[in-house]
Amino acid sequence: MLRMSEVNAVDHQSMQHMLTAACVDWQGFGRQLACETDALLGGDTSVLLFDESAFAKKGASSGRAWRGNGTDAWAKEQPPTAWQRLVLREGEKGLLAADYLHERVWVWDGREEKARGWHLLVRREAGAEDISHYCLSNAPPDTPLEELARVQSQRFFIEHSFKEAKSECGMADYQVRRWDAWHNHMALVMLGTLFLVKQKMAGRRQW
Repeated sequence: MLRMSEVNAVDHQSMQHMLTAACVDWQGFGRQLACETDALLGGDTSVLLFDESAFAKKGASSGRAWRGNGTDAWAKEQPPTAWQRLVLREGEKGLLAADYLHERVWVWDGREEKARGWHLLVRREAGAEDISHYCLSNAPPDTPLEELARVQSQRFFIEHSFKEAKSECGMADYQVRRWDAWHNHMALVMLGTLFLVKQKMAGRRQW
């Protein structure tokens, strides 16, 4: 099997043609891929996470400042009793635990008619003083902290999936000139990644 970078090096023009001008129903391909992914990995416990660091920040947030130094300063002002230690999962060196702060905040982007209530979640590793992660969640107001922490901790597996997609499926090996070609390239990467996930799951069932 050739890596995407090797395919580009061998026949760059053919790859460009397939991603831009070939008679491929890319929208239908994407819908089918999404359906198969949802059938394999979807369910009541699945989550959708957005990395806001990839988007330009506009507007202002009311209530607690949740980004950068504002969140750090607020978190450091909280008493030790405000932090709650939770066990997240089994790690390579035993149980993985982290300390969490949880607060309901109001966020307004300056364009909507009114602010929205969100969960602010601040995490630091067990025994550490510095914050490792902070995030906002639009989960229902009565969502328990344990569930919010479970969802937040899925970031580890998502980052691992990105690393695998780059190393095994050529996620970072695109050489395209148009945005639609980039999306088509990523669709092929997701197809390869889904195949690898299926093979891993099949191997686990055999054991």
